Amino acid sequence: RLEGMPFGTNPRNGYFEGASFVHPELAFQVDFPEGWSGTDEAFAVRAASPERDAIMALTIVEASSPWEARERFLAGDGVTELSSRDTPVNGLTAGWTEFSAQTEEGALDGTAVFLEHRGRIYRILGLAVRARWTVRAAALRAALGSFRPITARAILDIQPDRITLIRTPEAMTLEEFYERYPSTIPVEQVGTINQ
Repeated sequence: RLEGMPFGTNPRNGYFEGASFVHPELAFQVDFPEGWSGTDEAFAVRAASPERDAIMALTIVEASSPWEARERFLAGDGVTELSSRDTPVNGLTAGWTEFSAQTEEGALDGTAVFLEHRGRIYRILGLAVRARWTVRAAALRAALGSFRPITARAILDIQPDRITLIRTPEAMTLEEFYERYPSTIPVEQVGTINQ
């Protein structure tokens, strides 16, 4: 039962590589601002500035086009459209909007891009508290515009690590075992798993 079982997180469901989030299954990559802390959740990928005054979030939304998704977003409570434009993102059809929003926590300013990739509509949102928007705007706009398709087979074909069972031919130390049968995990973790 254990032989070949996936081990650890499945990279096919997306992973961070430095400031970039890579999703092999959905074939896209997006770059978050440097130094921001990112989290990959079930329905969104988010990152927050070190000072917690700005965030960026990527989600898949239900809509037939980027423009429909943008219209629904702008119709939300407390959201005010400042300007909108239709500008492609790395060859993908996209609609952008600059907006302000009034929340219980206070006033926010932001930029959102709605784009289509492989039959799905993505919303990438960048926003900051109003007093910090001018400081954060350039980095957020650059990050929103970094969404791009992945074509590299090495990334598209990546698979999760899998358990391999090995029957040792003779007695050996953990270090000797690890040297003879290298693993993708540290020797200490191999030792813990094998008691």
